[in-house]
Amino acid sequence: MTDQLDIDTAMKLASEAFQPYGCVTSANPEDDSFGLSVMNAEGQEVLAIPHVPRTQYGQPLRLSGVLEQARLDLTRDISKNVEDWTWGQLHQVRLEHEVLSGEDVPAVVRGIFGQPARPASGTSAVVNAMNWDASTGSFEVTSAPSMRMIVDLADLDASRWVNQTGNSGHPFHPNYTDQSRTWLEGGTYPFVSSREAVVERAHHTMTLTAVPPG
Repeated sequence: MTDQLDIDTAMKLASEAFQPYGCVTSANPEDDSFGLSVMNAEGQEVLAIPHVPRTQYGQPLRLSGVLEQARLDLTRDISKNVEDWTWGQLHQVRLEHEVLSGEDVPAVVRGIFGQPARPASGTSAVVNAMNWDASTGSFEVTSAPSMRMIVDLADLDASRWVNQTGNSGHPFHPNYTDQSRTWLEGGTYPFVSSREAVVERAHHTMTLTAVPPG
């Protein structure tokens, strides 16, 4: 009978399986599993497997199959040349309209209301929570922060903010998607609140005038 691997040995084998790239492993004590992240030469994550249970890592042949399949996925989906591996080529996000981006909607309409797939950093269980579902066989982002906000309680005008798309809901408005790239790159914009700061940073002013009844 083949000897069982302990989790430390399994993580060591996993960390060596993707050379010359680095592989970072971390134990999940709550369910006796471990996760791994493969990093390219620039330190970018190119593959993440958040959950390798004991039933897979304990048996050498099963662990070998998991690691071999991961390498095959990278060569099939990206390139046989490890220099070409990047996480963003697998892990992409589509910002789509809930109604007007469906498959039964004409492509020209989907193109107006949605955005094309873009490479995304992050993964599940990290601060940049760009989640994906390993059970689907796809690395595409399934959920992500709708907005990010940093509030400076000592100086509210020093607060920061960004959302997924933009402040406008009109697809032909310049502010419909103008925050998406910054959101993907982890950036933010000033989020001021005092009247003086708002007036100083204003680009446009909207005046609402009440109309007398009748």
